[in-house]
Amino acid sequence: MILAYSYEDANGKYHYPDDVEERDGAWFVKATGAPVKTQIEKMSKSLMNVVNPNDVVDQYGADALRLYEMFMGPLDQVKPWQTAGVGGVARFLERVWRLYVDEESDALRLAASVTPEVNRALNVAIKEATEGIEAMRFNTPIAKMMELVNACKGAPLTRDAAERLLLILHPWAPHIAEELWRRLGHSASIYGHPW
Repeated sequence: MILAYSYEDANGKYHYPDDVEERDGAWFVKATGAPVKTQIEKMSKSLMNVVNPNDVVDQYGADALRLYEMFMGPLDQVKPWQTAGVGGVARFLERVWRLYVDEESDALRLAASVTPEVNRALNVAIKEATEGIEAMRFNTPIAKMMELVNACKGAPLTRDAAERLLLILHPWAPHIAEELWRRLGHSASIYGHPW
């Protein structure tokens, strides 16, 4: 179950998040200035606190939404929705992109070798991705992929390391993984490629 903020005025009427604003630590209806009470509740149309996934996809992309939902924690636990978290995951995907593609020339970036730290982080990420998929525990593998990207410190990967990262990223962020896979010169889809 996913939770989100609801905004209720003194008359018991709920307001959409876009219809309220924060001023000095309190929330008010934009149109009237009436104060509203905020609380975290189960997402519900009646509470007017549903986040439209189409809006999130338009702003951040489908991969970022998908990755954020998996990163929120175990599927069987209650989790609070925070759109800012989608932005954080989108920034991670942008960093992944920059590992592969030069920002100025749009050319593919590959290295002759990687540091032992990067190689170790890649192996940990592969292990966690394998175990996470089998156990339906998705947040830990994503965290390990983030640690791998941090270990790279912006330096490109070798072709082998770049392909292995895409293979483990693909279940969580299939669109960016497929695009980068093609840029690596593969004509066949990454989908169904042996782990």
